[in-house]
Parts: sequence; C-alpha cells; structure tokens
Amino acid sequence: MNLHDGTMEIFDRMQKKILKAKILENRTFQVKLGAFDSQCLNAKTKSDESWLWHVRYGHLNFKDLNLLHAKDMVNGLPQVRIPKFVCDHGMISKQTSASFSNYTLTRANDLLHVVYSDVCGPFEVPSVGGNKFFVSSVNESSRKMWTYLLQVKSEVFENLKKFTAMTEKQSGKKLKILRTDGGGEFNSREIEAFCTDKGILHEVTVPYTPQHNGVVERRNRTMMNMVRSMLRGKNLPKAL
Repeated sequence: MNLHDGTMEIFDRMQKKILKAKILENRTFQVKLGAFDSQCLNAKTKSDESWLWHVRYGHLNFKDLNLLHAKDMVNGLPQVRIPKFVCDHGMISKQTSASFSNYTLTRANDLLHVVYSDVCGPFEVPSVGGNKFFVSSVNESSRKMWTYLLQVKSEVFENLKKFTAMTEKQSGKKLKILRTDGGGEFNSREIEAFCTDKGILHEVTVPYTPQHNGVVERRNRTMMNMVRSMLRGKNLPKAL
C-alpha cells in the first residue's frame, strides 16, 4: 500500500494495482467495490407463487407466510411451499450483530401509556420527495407504528405535535410517556416545553445505547430490511 498526494494505492503480490482511492475531508477513504450480484431465485428453482408472495411481503420468511395462510389473515394468499434454497437478498439485507442483552421489561397495557420514538437517517440518497430522514413512533401496548418522512431533523417538533393531536383524538387516550434516545432533535427547548405543557413525561435513554430504545429501533431495522430487500431484488434505485 502506498500513500501519495492524498491518494491511497493498493497493489497485489505481483505489484499490480488493484485499488485506488482519494482521502476525504474526514481522513477516510471511500471505496466502491463491485460485488457478485447473487440472484434471489436459484437457477434450478421455478418462479412460482411461493417466491412471488415472499417478495410481495418484503422478503418475509416462508414459515410466517404459511402462518398468515393458516390463520386466513390475507385474502388470496395460497399455501406456501418452503423452498430448498435461501433468498440471498434477504440474508444480505437483514444480517445483524449479536443481541445486546437478554431481559424483558414490564410492558404497558394501555394505549399511549408509553410511546417510543426515533429518527432514522440521513440517507445517502434522498427520496423522490427530497426526504432524507423518517421518524417512527411505536405504541408499547399495541405495537402499532406510525412513520413520517422528514426533509430535515428540525421538523421533528412539528411532527410530534401533529402525531400527539391525531393519536389522542383517535384513541380517546392521552400520551403519558414519550421515550426517545439522546438525539438533539428530541432534546430541544420546544419539545421539552411542549411535553411540560401537555403533562407528558419525556424519558431519555442512556447515550450510545440504542438497545434501551429497542422497541422502535427494532421496528426501524425491520422496515429497512424490507426496503433494502425489495430494492435489491428488483434492481431499483435507492431514491425509491
């Protein structure tokens, strides 16, 4: 490896150049490597309804697809045949590290008693509407999730006001506890004043420990896994 004029060059044993990248402002090297484009459907496997429904549900595993069929939860969903081959796109998009801990907290049993909220982004490629973030909120008791697209993080406060008004009106309940991480978008003076005025207890998790806000963090990961799998499976642009 050689460094010259802010450029990194890597050579193999035969002194053949195999990689070249310029140093960025943050003193890192951004490298784009071409990878083998694996196919979701094996060449020996026919593109039948099982794979079609697997893709339609964001690369959901076949066991859960059969569960949806068995409980008659989806109109038109047939009996799914579990294939012998693994969906490469789903495996690549959903891989993760080992779990943080193994404990269970007491779960709220009333609507809006505890709501988890988190902002995901910024994304490298903005959406068609120019959004680079999304904020998600999950009700602890029902696990219902609301997701809103944002262009900038400063829109979190206006979104929180709209979300609180809508959910309280529709459920007839009052938001009691808002649980977020230590991100600055949730620790602004406007949000603190809003929570104080509405009687909402704002709980902030330990810094650098997203596992403590795991309910919404896991939902974000599930949603992004589905998005990446669908885009990768159909070779669609990231803007979608």
